[in-house]
Amino acid sequence: MTRRIQVFYDGGCPVCSREIAFYRARPGTDAFEWIDVHRSGESLGAGLSRDAALARLHVRLADGTLLSGAAAFAAMWRSMPGLRWLGRLLAVPPFGALAELGYRMFLWVRRTWRRPRLSYPQLAIAVIGMLSLPSTGTRAADCPAFLNHDFTKLHSSEKINICKAYAGKPLLLVNTASHCGYTPQFRGLEAVYKKYGERGLVVIGFPSDDFNQEAQTQAETAQVCYVNYGVTFTMLAPLAVTGDSANPVFKELARQSRAPTWNFNKYLVSGDGIVMHYFDSSTPPDSPEFEDAIEQLIR
Repeated sequence: MTRRIQVFYDGGCPVCSREIAFYRARPGTDAFEWIDVHRSGESLGAGLSRDAALARLHVRLADGTLLSGAAAFAAMWRSMPGLRWLGRLLAVPPFGALAELGYRMFLWVRRTWRRPRLSYPQLAIAVIGMLSLPSTGTRAADCPAFLNHDFTKLHSSEKINICKAYAGKPLLLVNTASHCGYTPQFRGLEAVYKKYGERGLVVIGFPSDDFNQEAQTQAETAQVCYVNYGVTFTMLAPLAVTGDSANPVFKELARQSRAPTWNFNKYLVSGDGIVMHYFDSSTPPDSPEFEDAIEQLIR
């Protein structure tokens, strides 16, 4: 009896739609058989770099092991007979960068041809302008310093830098815990991410044991958020969020507003790093006031 594994993305990817794909392990091998795929409808071409897209890719193996980034990418391509050569080719940086650029141009042309057509001079000017847009590295250089740190992703060896991955995007930052009365808010946070992610909102969970309610292992924390509540937004490895030992992000959040008073405090942060709204644990993610604040943030 074979067991399924899950492949999913934290967010948009420049070479794919956001999707939940199911695979099945082949007995006696490290390869997987494709079963089915459900597309969530998130818009293509989210403007991420290839590295940022890889940082959002996860594969859960049949034995429960969670792979992320390049390891997950390799496992995904191994599951697709006949396309393995393409996976190896895209793993080479020059080819991966060219594929990303080509795909973005394809998306732009496809969107443009649905509207009144441009003249050839207009098309040439538009393409030149698109190629001259600032790179992710330029945007990251303008990112607030407190976000410019490398964090380890939950139950993974992969690192993520908020500036490099999400520079200029509005953020919802939440300190979470696996064994708290407010833990079911994961479900509401995931719903918020699905509703507003297409409009640019980034959701990041910061698990913490500061209030003595986090799981003892990262594997258990991952089980709670990824499996029990179906979380697909970015989750980091457990960190301190209060006091002198707080991580740099939450130190700045406390300076601008206030430190978390309990688990599931929510901070809505503008693309330039300003805390626009703070909500404590008692405000659920599906409350009208919370959604109104999000609308103001991403407007």
